[in-house]
Amino acid sequence: MFWSKAAGLTGVFFSLISVKLIIKYGKLTIVRYAMIGMVLSFTFSRPNLYMSAGFSVLYTASLSVCIPAFISLTGEYGGRGRAPAVSLCSFLLLAVQA
Repeated sequence: MFWSKAAGLTGVFFSLISVKLIIKYGKLTIVRYAMIGMVLSFTFSRPNLYMSAGFSVLYTASLSVCIPAFISLTGEYGGRGRAPAVSLCSFLLLAVQA
């Protein structure tokens, strides 16, 4: 199980291209597809080590792209309470992840 989670760390590198993806496809589209990727990775993960590693990469990549887009959407629609909204959103995202 450790190796499947360690393989999932390769998905973190998708955060480096998240800005390009957000500019090309839009924030809302990226959040939608990233959420679908996370749901699929939970749904289809199996006890098989290789499948578990693959879906761990999908989950980590989806999360790496989703968080910046979601925080950007929160800042965009936050209005006058933008700063507290982004702070609370970031806290909740990372608290749920842990």
